[in-house]
Amino acid sequence: MSLINSLIKNAVEKLPLGGKVALKVIPIQAPCFVLEQVLNKVFSEELKEDEFEFLTNKWLELTVTDLESSWFISHHNNHGQARLIVKPHAKSDVVFRGDFNSFVLMASQKADPDTLFFNRKLLLTGDTELGLEIKSILENLDRETLPKIGLNFLNWHSDQILLSSNNK
Repeated sequence: MSLINSLIKNAVEKLPLGGKVALKVIPIQAPCFVLEQVLNKVFSEELKEDEFEFLTNKWLELTVTDLESSWFISHHNNHGQARLIVKPHAKSDVVFRGDFNSFVLMASQKADPDTLFFNRKLLLTGDTELGLEIKSILENLDRETLPKIGLNFLNWHSDQILLSSNNK
C-alpha cells in the first residue's frame, strides 16, 4: 500500500474520533441546529408533500455509535408549515444505530441499506413499521438535493471507505 493510500485509510478510520471529540466540546444544541437545518433543506420536497406525517408525535433516535452521540428527530406541522425537528433528548419510538461510516455508505447510496442491516452494521429497534417507513424515504432520497459540499464529502468519504475495506 502506498504512503498516500495509507494516510487516507488512517484519516478515514480516525474521522469519527475527531467528530466525537468535537461533539464533546461544543454546546449540545449546536449539532441539533445544524442537523435540523440540513434535514429540512434536503427533505424540503418530501415535507411539502407531507411524506413525514407518519413521524408526527413520534421520535426517531439516530445514534452514531463511534461518535457516542444521539439525536432525536420528529415531524411537526404548524399551520401547514411542515418541518423536521431535532432535539438532544426525547423518548424514542424507533432507533437507528450504527457507526459513522455505515451511515455515510447508506447516505451515499454506495451500500444497500438492507445489506447494512443484515450484516448488523446498522441496527433498527423499536417500532419497526415506523423504521421501515423512514428507511424507505432514505433509500429514495435524491442525493442531488444535498448541499454540494455535503454531496462531495459523501462521495469522497464513501469512496475512501470502500477503497480502505478492499485493501484490508
